[in-house]
Amino acid sequence: MRRSTMSVREFEPDLEERLRGALQVMGYEKLYAEQAESIRLNMANKPTLTLLSTGGGKTACYVIPGLVLRRMTVVVSPLIALQNDQVHALLERGIPAFLYNSDVGENEKKAISARLVALKQDGQPAFLFVSPESLISEHFTGLFGDGLLDFMAIDEVHCVSTWGNSFRPDYQRLEKAAKRLKIRLAGGYTATATSKIRQDIFRYTPLDKETCVVVMGDAFRPNLHISIVDESQFTGNTKERSDKKKSRLLELTKRARGAVIVYCGSRRGCETMYSHLPLRAHLHKQAYATYLYHAEIPKDEKRKAEQGFGNDHKPLVFATNAFGLGIDRPDVGLVVHYNNPFNLLGYAQEIGRAGRDGKDANCVTFFDPDRIEASETYRTFSLPTVVFVEQTHSRLKKAFFKRKEGTARDEFSTSKFARMVEHTVRGNEDFKEPDRFINRTRESLALLKQVGYVVEDGDEPFRMLEMTPGNKRHGKLIELTQMSERSEVAQAKAIAEFFTAEKPDQQLLWKLLG
Repeated sequence: MRRSTMSVREFEPDLEERLRGALQVMGYEKLYAEQAESIRLNMANKPTLTLLSTGGGKTACYVIPGLVLRRMTVVVSPLIALQNDQVHALLERGIPAFLYNSDVGENEKKAISARLVALKQDGQPAFLFVSPESLISEHFTGLFGDGLLDFMAIDEVHCVSTWGNSFRPDYQRLEKAAKRLKIRLAGGYTATATSKIRQDIFRYTPLDKETCVVVMGDAFRPNLHISIVDESQFTGNTKERSDKKKSRLLELTKRARGAVIVYCGSRRGCETMYSHLPLRAHLHKQAYATYLYHAEIPKDEKRKAEQGFGNDHKPLVFATNAFGLGIDRPDVGLVVHYNNPFNLLGYAQEIGRAGRDGKDANCVTFFDPDRIEASETYRTFSLPTVVFVEQTHSRLKKAFFKRKEGTARDEFSTSKFARMVEHTVRGNEDFKEPDRFINRTRESLALLKQVGYVVEDGDEPFRMLEMTPGNKRHGKLIELTQMSERSEVAQAKAIAEFFTAEKPDQQLLWKLLG
């Protein structure tokens, strides 16, 4: 992306000094042209969807206008760790920033509300970071509603589609939350948004297709170098092939600069790599500090890995795709996909964490062509069937009525039910394939909401409709399960086309992503 000097003369005279000060506070002398355009539109009160490559400075696109126009900005952010980092970064610059999530106590939440009211009365800006699950709650509305908040910034807005369609359905209630909070202006910020993702963004957020302006940077990053290692070259028995593959990984890490991310296809795969003592001994000889990261490790271990990756001289993390969102280390010199990636969109986001400092970085994928068909079969097998969705509806109904006597209706949610299912399944050592059951349950809940069997709009108590086979709603449910399977098949074909291409480069990647 090209740099652009943002002239204060483009705005009203009384905003010139504030803009100059905001740029200085954020440490910008020059902006990318797309950053400057997003900020101009934002300051003109235009709803925007800003698509900037990873490391392109999306945060500035809502922070600078917030400082200049002295707004109360609520930032919808997907992960608590990411929220912590964002708040810390703003506080270090002297900018009022606050966290509202499950780790914050009730008294502190009330104090934050009072602080925001006082800042607004004084004409000062502030930034409140919140998850979608907290944002849509009646309690949040009670503390921050009635026009207190001026602007909704949806960070990593692609999550509305990639996560909202599966395990975080509250992402698809952002539009209704904005109305309830009386927020009239919003902006979405991400590095990746395919045509399908944009459709979901316009459907479920305050951003409207007819009025929203899309600011798009160049997704191509010439410093990222993609290469493929064909696993069929590793001959011998299973152990010999595994050892040869690890040796190739060590060759890559030996030549790498800075930090390294090794993405593994499963939690078990991460743990196997991390616990392989000879491999880690060789990595330590190369001066790497090694870490493990996936969704099920304890919070303190996650935080240790995140901090180590951010601060160590040469960190290397074995991780699932749970690692990386919001990671802002500039000198990641190598990103390795140790197994076949599951989808191209996730792959694009993951390699985007390399080379944010603009220097050359390598993105290497170990790809097994023989596993393409097996991967496609497993993924479609992991999707919920109509029967499974019906069973999920029955389990949800039973849980709802069981809790109704002791829990107010508007406090019950599909998110709480999903967490309850996960806790039960993972606590049962005899339960086979817990990950698949949990994922199918989350997908089922999203489908039930999409066709209207479950209603969670934040304005009314949680409601469920009886499931009647043969009616239009049930027919739509059957259609959606079939569409999900076709989508997974299409994803598998796109993966095969990219990684078996003669030249799998960024141009082909973005072409396939559409």
